[in-house]
Amino acid sequence: ATQKERSKGPIRIDVVYMSDLPMPVKGLFAVLLGAGGALVFMVLDLPLPWMLGSMTLCAIASLSGARLALPATWRSLALAALGVLLGGSFTAETLQALPNWWQTISLMLLLSVLYLIFSNFVLARWSAMSRLTRMFSAVPGGLAILSALSELYDADTRRTALNHSARLIS
Repeated sequence: ATQKERSKGPIRIDVVYMSDLPMPVKGLFAVLLGAGGALVFMVLDLPLPWMLGSMTLCAIASLSGARLALPATWRSLALAALGVLLGGSFTAETLQALPNWWQTISLMLLLSVLYLIFSNFVLARWSAMSRLTRMFSAVPGGLAILSALSELYDADTRRTALNHSARLIS
């Protein structure tokens, strides 16, 4: 069609859906969205901006219909970086102090097991999750690793991440 013919008809806008984009572009969008949420939380002087700000804006986008995704290799790199950061925070003094915390550690272990049992019961009763997704969602802590494991075992990664995010935010 010529320029003149195109200008006669109604304006046509092609919509690009997230599902049509290549995975690296989806990943970049998710990372930029998370960084934007972090910056908003920083400007508002809210706590944990890089975690809560990112989660909040990505959750809003996801609930609005955006299908956010990251390439699997990016997730693996992020988990490795988190492991190095967390592992680097353990010092010889930390390990030497562990025996002094035996009561607290024992209580936390007991409470974690009770939380797992209770959460699994609640999710089994009032959600339509598969047994595997329910178990990954009910385990307390470990949002990143449990989301990665749920993806590895073909559980519903989005529901697992949403459950852990809701627990973190609340």
